[in-house]
Amino acid sequence: MDGTLEFLGEHQGKMIENLRAFVESETPSTEKKLLGDFAGFLAGYATEAGGEVEVLPDTVSGDHVRALWDAENEEAPLLLLGHYDTV
Repeated sequence: MDGTLEFLGEHQGKMIENLRAFVESETPSTEKKLLGDFAGFLAGYATEAGGEVEVLPDTVSGDHVRALWDAENEEAPLLLLGHYDTV
């Protein structure tokens, strides 16, 4: 293997801590304040992970978070898209 398993083992505690923070956060679709708080959390998480982060405000619902890693790389890009509100 290319060191992936070793990396995962070394970072297991932090990954569990992050997962706990994700799943324990309250993000109901109708609560703009809570959604905004979580958007800030996501932005911080992505920044800490080396991303170039932009928060795109939304006046009605939760803000959008865009994070780019190695944006100038000419290889095929990877797009991850999701939502963070709980319905």
